[in-house]
Amino acid sequence: MPKKPKAVWGFVCLLALCCSACGSDPAKPATAAAKDASGGDVAQSLCSKAALRPDGLCCPAGEFFLSGVPGCAKVGPRGCSADSAAAAEACVPRWCADWAKPSGQPCDDKAVCLPQGRTCTAPEVDQGQGCPAGHVPTSPTDASCRPAGRADQPLGLAPLGAEPGGLEVPELADLPAPATPVWCHGVLPYPSVACTPGAPSCPVGETRREGKCSPIAGPGWLCPTGFAVAPLDGNPHTDLPGCVPDPADCGSGPFPPLEPTNVGPLLFYVDPSAAADGDGSQAKPWSSLPMALGKVPPGAILALASGSYALSGPLEQDVSLLGRCAAMVSLSAPAGQPLRVHAKVLLARLRVGDPGRGVLVEGKGNANLQGVAVQGLPGPAVTVQGAATKLLVGNAVLGSGVDADEPARCVLVSEGAQAQIERVRLRGCEDAGLDVDLGAAATLSEAVVDGIRPLHTGADYAPAAVTHMGSTLTLKNARLRRQYGAAVYAANPDDTLVLRDVRIEEPQLTYQAQNTGMGLLTYAQSLDVAGLVVDGGRLSAIQIMSGTAYLQNVAVRSVVGVPGVAESGMGLAVAGGALVTVEDADLRGTAFGGVYAEDSGIALTNSLIAGVRRFGSGPARGLTLYGAAAILTRVRITDCGTIGISAFAGDVYGSEILAEDLVIDHIAAAPDNNGLGRGILIGDATGLTGRRIRIEHVHTGGLTVAGAGTTAQVRDLTIQHVLDDGEGWFGRGIDVSDGAEIALRGLYLRDYGEAGIAALTDAAVTVSDAAVVDGHPNPAPAFGAAVSLAERTTVRAYGVRAREASDCGIRITDRSEGDLFGVQVAAMRLTTANGTGIVASGGSRLHAVAALVDHARGIGVGVWQSSASLEDSVVRHVDDPPAPDKIAPLGYGVLTLDGGELAIDRCILSHAARAGLLVDAGCAAVLGFSLVAGNLIGAVLGVDPTPLLATLAMLENSNSNTAGMSGFPLPPPPPPLN
Repeated sequence: MPKKPKAVWGFVCLLALCCSACGSDPAKPATAAAKDASGGDVAQSLCSKAALRPDGLCCPAGEFFLSGVPGCAKVGPRGCSADSAAAAEACVPRWCADWAKPSGQPCDDKAVCLPQGRTCTAPEVDQGQGCPAGHVPTSPTDASCRPAGRADQPLGLAPLGAEPGGLEVPELADLPAPATPVWCHGVLPYPSVACTPGAPSCPVGETRREGKCSPIAGPGWLCPTGFAVAPLDGNPHTDLPGCVPDPADCGSGPFPPLEPTNVGPLLFYVDPSAAADGDGSQAKPWSSLPMALGKVPPGAILALASGSYALSGPLEQDVSLLGRCAAMVSLSAPAGQPLRVHAKVLLARLRVGDPGRGVLVEGKGNANLQGVAVQGLPGPAVTVQGAATKLLVGNAVLGSGVDADEPARCVLVSEGAQAQIERVRLRGCEDAGLDVDLGAAATLSEAVVDGIRPLHTGADYAPAAVTHMGSTLTLKNARLRRQYGAAVYAANPDDTLVLRDVRIEEPQLTYQAQNTGMGLLTYAQSLDVAGLVVDGGRLSAIQIMSGTAYLQNVAVRSVVGVPGVAESGMGLAVAGGALVTVEDADLRGTAFGGVYAEDSGIALTNSLIAGVRRFGSGPARGLTLYGAAAILTRVRITDCGTIGISAFAGDVYGSEILAEDLVIDHIAAAPDNNGLGRGILIGDATGLTGRRIRIEHVHTGGLTVAGAGTTAQVRDLTIQHVLDDGEGWFGRGIDVSDGAEIALRGLYLRDYGEAGIAALTDAAVTVSDAAVVDGHPNPAPAFGAAVSLAERTTVRAYGVRAREASDCGIRITDRSEGDLFGVQVAAMRLTTANGTGIVASGGSRLHAVAALVDHARGIGVGVWQSSASLEDSVVRHVDDPPAPDKIAPLGYGVLTLDGGELAIDRCILSHAARAGLLVDAGCAAVLGFSLVAGNLIGAVLGVDPTPLLATLAMLENSNSNTAGMSGFPLPPPPPPLN
């Protein structure tokens, strides 16, 4: 090394006087006080001024006098025996905490509180209080400590376990394949309850009957009792065969199978082939139905033999008409007229045939249709209208022909009427299968509805069931196939809709393709669903546009999207201020999103969203919020293409998310759509509050928080396997930018690319109880950091372990600020010229208390054009790694370049491959109560101006305690995060 000017050597000697006389053995400082025979201190003339007490005696070896104590204080962090290089190996600095909310307000039981850091006082250290670097206090009331990042692990995650030396962090097992959610039977009106251990349960999409689980598939037949499956008839609106009356149901006798003794004296008989002089008995039946109706008393039962019967007017008396069977008995009204019912009438085992127009119940009519077929006639098959009217249907087949004057629905219930329809096949009708209108109420159960055709080529919808104008509809155990627009449609905000065990298959598009192809579309004020399967669909499986809704045991499959409509293919869409509660849902195989909510509120519990595939070039999101509020409890979002959860502001409000026990995994990258592949992406003043969230196998970013006013507070967050976007970029575990704020307590972040935690552009990060481990840099850029700040961001870190990061453990650049308490940076990986533990550059500010930097590669703590203060900290084992592309030899414990400023108090800098401390010319450093030992060189100092302003330190046990800068080329600062 070239010789230095005498002035420089004089300064180096002056520096060395703090721990030894110039030229003396640094291992035997001359400032130690001697003992007399009684053990008392005696004054020594060679005592350093820094070690001289006011009484003229010297402080013990390894101590300096501190007037504020008063008394002698040891070098190195409080609580450590740090008077030698060997002692430095065992020193782990400690930090203390005051619990508070992230905002700094006092902590309470309901808040996400953080152990906010500070320096431990001498009495606290003497009493063993505080936590070692990389550890955190267990709770505000418990003084014990545990390794950081060992927060409660959610959803099957094992605890991190013991960690030798506080450095090892075991890997977590990958999540298992998603299991189908289950539901447990309860009591109506909400027939499910939270499943308890041992309680009988069924997979979502199945129903429980007679103690067994079976898939929700409708009644299990195509044709009800008394009807047979017909050959396929080429109906373009369905692929199911129709039903025809079954001759096998007719029996061998001429009349229906009735026993007169069981019916009573009001039983009479009619046979069109009988003689005209009949008396209504079985032996001499009447030959004409109008004749019989004119002779029987109210409440009579007319048994009809095989044949055709014509009515000349309405049924205005209470009567029961029982045919031999629907295959052999036909009942008709006058041409162009419906069969009118004005009284209490039973029609059974017959068909309504030509030349009439179906059945009309009006006035005070009360119709009961059992085993009846109404098919192919113009107009509605059955109409019941009026507040005094009622309809009961069972074991029936209802269809209609084309009507030029009005929609030919299967059943129309209107004007306050009431209808109960069960064990029916509704097929081949026009405009709707069941239409409930104008304050009416209807129940449709054990039904198969198919082949409903649009009213005309420009019609909006042809649903299986529709409500209007304050009506109520209940669907139970129904199969609805290939309806147009929407299978079930509640059209008005004052409607009420109830679904129980309903299966909807392949909703079809109408000419308004962008708004159609839905399983369930509702504007109802009240929606109550328990058991619903939607298999197929285009725009969405379920769309709720207003009111309140409760959905439980809901399964969605294969919603494929609408051609030309990018945002289509949703499992559940909620808008218009609707408030929706969803429990036990299984939404798989959608094209745009599993759940979409806009200007509304949704609570999702015990549910799975999986297999969301991109439709064209659009995104594929598990959950999307625009100006919506979401409560997520025990929810898993998996196997989606581009985003697990995205939340942004709507037209009026920002979005809010409350999440607990949330898992997001296997989110694919989309190189043609800005990378994406993110677990959670929130912006536009969205707020996220969460507990026990796990994100893994994502691309680009695990949790992204962006935009002024956007905030996230999460306790117990696990993120692992964050990959690049397919083009070598990103791979950030947590990404905070553009004025957003995030507060984390309990973070385990493993296997990331570009950065574990990245903050850009005026963002703020508060993190406590965190382990950020196993960084793997991407091909572009070839660097990474456990924590990276840039562009005026701030971080406050309390108890953080950064292990096996690449390039940097903690990087603070571009006028950013970092306050670190109890941080442990260890076992750095080398992927570029540097493997820096902590770096501050570009006009930034760093303040570190109780930091431990152990086994860095190249630089322990680096400061470029910035200011840094290290307090009660340890930097040790900094290697000079073999890297063929590196610019300069490395291996510095702490260095400052380019006008940087350093304040080092109660620290240990030991076992650096080249120098414990490097202070470049033009920089400034203050070294107080610190130990620099066991390095190749203790301190390397610039020559002009004098870089070391003041010192109370021990520089010893190095090959050379001090040296000048000559012959030491300087490394470049690390690149900023773009």
